[in-house]
Amino acid sequence: MAQSEEKKMVPPYLAYKTFKNFLEGLRANGVPMRVDRSVMSSLSGAAQSSLMLTMKYFGLVSANGLPDDRLHQLVKSQGGERQKILAESLRQGYPFSF
Repeated sequence: MAQSEEKKMVPPYLAYKTFKNFLEGLRANGVPMRVDRSVMSSLSGAAQSSLMLTMKYFGLVSANGLPDDRLHQLVKSQGGERQKILAESLRQGYPFSF
């Protein structure tokens, strides 16, 4: 790979219910200082990997697992507010679909 080429991230696939349940778990237990597999112990290894890739792809956590402000906003939000944040994230993450 040439140095000028950028590593492209592949859009993730994750069931929305898995993502929603994870957010609700964070709401109940608080957002940790670092998001890693230890906060996803109820999920299978494959689901843990998919969830981490999804959160990194959408910029909700850094490459090191540090939570972004948008993750905190998602965890706190409900209803229409959550839908608005998710819609913005989807437009940024999947610009080729809009």
